[in-house]
Amino acid sequence: MTERQACGCEYECSEYGARYRKSRCASHVRHTPVQNIFTEEKYRKMGVLAEASAHVEELCRSVGELPCMPGGHLIEFGAGVSPYVTMVQAKGYIYTAVDSSEWACNHMRNKFDVPAHCCLIDDFVADRLYDVVLAAHVLEHVPDAPAALSKFSQVLKPGGLLYLIVPDDRDLHNQDHNWFFTVGSLYSILDAFGFVPVACAVDTTIVPHEDFIYCVARKQA
Repeated sequence: MTERQACGCEYECSEYGARYRKSRCASHVRHTPVQNIFTEEKYRKMGVLAEASAHVEELCRSVGELPCMPGGHLIEFGAGVSPYVTMVQAKGYIYTAVDSSEWACNHMRNKFDVPAHCCLIDDFVADRLYDVVLAAHVLEHVPDAPAALSKFSQVLKPGGLLYLIVPDDRDLHNQDHNWFFTVGSLYSILDAFGFVPVACAVDTTIVPHEDFIYCVARKQA
């Protein structure tokens, strides 16, 4: 069933229970970045180029610390200007970034000396399987969240961990978001792609007007 908001945006409920934006109103069309590719200006306005330790602290508080794995491989999809690289490397992982913004990829290469692949999630071709996949604030932006989760499963080792952070579904007016989740709908879509939840928590510290759902899931062996 189609749900129409006052602004004119239309939403539908997917087979997994998560809502997605079927069409944007004229105002949201004007203000939405093409393919959600963020620029340096966008990142600066978001304030994420400064020290972002609060994001790491909230992740660890919500679902526990990333397990140590010297020599393990972690890939972050939609990495942007990730605040998690230093923490990931301190746990012993070899870090790889994937993002559609060339500026963000150059920033990651120059600041952290890590491989950064500039492409959409669907276009990424892995040359290995990874121990951990991290996707922080990615699923809400992509056109097809189930397809993104399918890609995460494809590049993750059996028994590997998937770390997800998504906003809850209260903020339907966020012009950058295409998908809107509850804990229940997130669990449903994870189950459909062979993931078993390990830990989940809802936290609202960083952005007061919307809760964030932090989830860790394990790919079934």
